[in-house]
Amino acid sequence: MDYIGEKCPVCGKNFHADDDVVVCPICGTPHHRECYENLGHCFNEDKHAEGFSFDNSVNGETNNSGGEFIICKKCGKHNPKGTFFCGNCGEPLSENAQKVSGEQNNPYGNNPYGNNPYGGQQPGGFGGMPPFGMPPMGATPFDPLGGMNPDEVIDQGVTVGETAKYVKTNSFYFLNVFKNIKAMGRSRFSFAAFLFSGGYLLYRKMYKIGAVICSINLLLILASTIISYSDAYINVLGQLGILSSSTQSNIIYYTQSVFQLPFDQMMIFLAPMILSIINFIINIIVGFNANKLYYKHCMKNISKIKKESSSADDSNAKLQTMGGVNTPIAFTLLIVLFLINTIPYIMLL
Repeated sequence: MDYIGEKCPVCGKNFHADDDVVVCPICGTPHHRECYENLGHCFNEDKHAEGFSFDNSVNGETNNSGGEFIICKKCGKHNPKGTFFCGNCGEPLSENAQKVSGEQNNPYGNNPYGNNPYGGQQPGGFGGMPPFGMPPMGATPFDPLGGMNPDEVIDQGVTVGETAKYVKTNSFYFLNVFKNIKAMGRSRFSFAAFLFSGGYLLYRKMYKIGAVICSINLLLILASTIISYSDAYINVLGQLGILSSSTQSNIIYYTQSVFQLPFDQMMIFLAPMILSIINFIINIIVGFNANKLYYKHCMKNISKIKKESSSADDSNAKLQTMGGVNTPIAFTLLIVLFLINTIPYIMLL
């Protein structure tokens, strides 16, 4: 019988894989050898006459399939019911997740995708089960580790389990990206970072670089908007025969006349377009570099948290609170962008 996660009745501490366990030959109650020898007899000796059996006494608290706790079979930590992964070591707690993790000693094996519960596709891939790779009702639960070993080291002593705790949202995607960056030095283009640029970096809690990029984005957008609604710009449009309500296609058609304008008026006309191109280039650069920036951000912060934490529980708590994403800041930026683009138009009405 596997006693990992059960409690020694003498000292009340959980049994671990490397503990020396002594089992009562009469009732089967497990003890630490030292506890048994100090006590001199089985803890439940007074119940032997009643036919007591340890196997029948296991209740909700020590049962991994029910009760108020789920006990990690690897480290023995009691986790709240409904938790999928151990808060101490990152070990999968559900039966399906444990099966996947147990088969992932070599995450690549004969299958280049490993023993993924979704077959040859990572969860959510477009080649998996319909629709768009999402499993149907009743399928294997989603594994945030993507079938990886939680104890596998990615970089700087940081493990897969620790990274998943820190990243939280979309962890399976970033775990694969991080492993590719470490192994081959190559990253994927981040379409989300391309679309939202500095806002995406702030959303992922990369506040310093995110604030710089976001400030540049907002200043470029604000400057372009101000120029586009200025009297000088509207006057130039009038000289070119372009109404302020003209479509973009008409504006492009009349640009051949722009170079006949005085230099200052030509620059006023081209300024919004130039600013938009600069913003677009910045977004492309961010899209190509966001994953590498996030990789360095995660490895640095997780290593720092581990060094500054007084215990494993303290480290895990900090990983949970300091990691993840900042959703409110994302919504705030969307509102700011909306206001920048709509307020000048409203003021002209």
